[in-house]
Amino acid sequence: MSENSENIKEIIFEIGKIHKNWGLPHPAGEIWALLYLKGNMTQEQIKKELNCSLSSISQCLTLLEKSGLIKTAGKKGRKTIYKAETSIIKTKINSLEIMLRTHIQPMIYFLESEIKSIQDKKLIERLTYLKINYQNAQEFMNFMLKVFKQPKKLDSKDGTEIIKMFKQIIKDMK
Repeated sequence: MSENSENIKEIIFEIGKIHKNWGLPHPAGEIWALLYLKGNMTQEQIKKELNCSLSSISQCLTLLEKSGLIKTAGKKGRKTIYKAETSIIKTKINSLEIMLRTHIQPMIYFLESEIKSIQDKKLIERLTYLKINYQNAQEFMNFMLKVFKQPKKLDSKDGTEIIKMFKQIIKDMK
């Protein structure tokens, strides 16, 4: 085995650890790293390289696709070929959008509807505070998406807006 392939294995392992910190299984991070470093592959090729079970690889590929870290690059006969998304920023933008759509916005709507049906004033107060925290998170995430997607459209008003937002977040944390 060449020194290069040992280095690549170590890099793939370390990238797997980073992805684990981002909430994905270690093998998913390794699959992304493998696709990024070695190029497009089928599920069977990934299995051969990483020595994982096909079911584990299949689950990880599904997670990676949902999070925007990989894409389908085509077909090789009936086998799907996978490709790594090469922009970390683009994948984080996608993660923010998914989090907003599937977690933050639904929670705000849920809290709004629950608050209307509760009689206990202390509970209403706590839930209202929680809703405000989710709304602040939503506002912050939307701003960050704007920064990453359209940086040239930012102006001094946006700087004032982010300072105001951070002050509110700090106030809410106390």
